[in-house]
Amino acid sequence: MATMVSSHDGQPHVVHLPLVLGDDGVLIGHLRGNNPYVEVLAAGAPTVAIFTGHHGYVSSSWYPAIGRDAAPTWNYTAVHCHGIPVLASDDAHTVRCVAALVEHLEGGRPNRWRMRELGVDGIRRRTPKIIGFEMPVHRTETRRMMSDHERPTDTAAAIAVLADVNPGLAQEMAEEHGLAMPNGRDSATVTSNGER
Repeated sequence: MATMVSSHDGQPHVVHLPLVLGDDGVLIGHLRGNNPYVEVLAAGAPTVAIFTGHHGYVSSSWYPAIGRDAAPTWNYTAVHCHGIPVLASDDAHTVRCVAALVEHLEGGRPNRWRMRELGVDGIRRRTPKIIGFEMPVHRTETRRMMSDHERPTDTAAAIAVLADVNPGLAQEMAEEHGLAMPNGRDSATVTSNGER
């Protein structure tokens, strides 16, 4: 899921959409044709697609330091992809945009659904209600905070707590600081959304 932020007619415009990265470094998505954001995309507005990774609050009450002299923080990862979206040129292009997302999200599922299950009529009925788009990514920026200025013992203590309540964030923190996950947990036990 991305938060797309564009500037058009002197105003910021924001929409939340699932996007997939194509093989050629192009972000692909679609939205309802009556979404006001379509006008923003049609205008060729410069856009930033923001992807947020694992994030969460880190309480200084978790730290073993005597005197509790450390402040709490919020750890996070985010990627900003800059580009100018281009609307799909026709219905076939929109179908390709939708299919790319479906294939990405359904891939690896044991009973995966495929667009062809809609049949030609089902696709034809739905296509006029949506419009696909592609956004070539011209520049990316990574933003990250992973207890960067905390004592190693404090960071290890935070990882131990987060391993149970936010395992994805705990794993990222452990990797960032070269620390082990508690109880032998590793990245194989944590999925991309932080579930085990």
